[in-house]
Amino acid sequence: MLCLRRLVVFSALCFPLMAVFASSALAQDSYPSKPVRIVVPYAAGGSTDQLARAIQQPMSEFLKQTVIIENKVGAGGSIGTDVVVKSPADGYTLVFGNSGPNAILPLLRKIPYDPVKDLRPISTVAITPMILAVAASNPAKDLKEFLAAAKRSGTAWNFGSVGNGSLSHLTGEYLNNMAGLSLMHIPFNGGRR
Repeated sequence: MLCLRRLVVFSALCFPLMAVFASSALAQDSYPSKPVRIVVPYAAGGSTDQLARAIQQPMSEFLKQTVIIENKVGAGGSIGTDVVVKSPADGYTLVFGNSGPNAILPLLRKIPYDPVKDLRPISTVAITPMILAVAASNPAKDLKEFLAAAKRSGTAWNFGSVGNGSLSHLTGEYLNNMAGLSLMHIPFNGGRR
């Protein structure tokens, strides 16, 4: 939880940068003259959504305007990202995403936008670590014990992710590949806890 608090504080410090680079509309004295919408392309309650909601109030106070969080879920984040791409380029609709719909999905399948041509990054808000965790009842107490037990189990062990093609999915497959494991991927509908 302490790490999340640090991320929120760090994120709050990013607002001036976000406000400066959000769009050419920012150069106008009247911006923002209406609510700003932040589209989170993942499930409500997941880590990306939680971080967006943690910065919602400080961002609203900084901009002196209402900031609305809207979840547009599906297709590994590409549905919500596409909503933003198709919105007017006026600085009032932002996507709060991660590398999934912008760097990973274009390598795996056709998506309805070009992340390089259609999007402009304005700020890194947080850097979140990937962690490996097992049930408390699992006898593995460290990574070495986990890898040995996982190799012995073959395909009997699973790993969960926030969805096919997500960073958590590809990280799990990378672990399979690098460690010679056969963990079975189980995709979930978002990263809710």
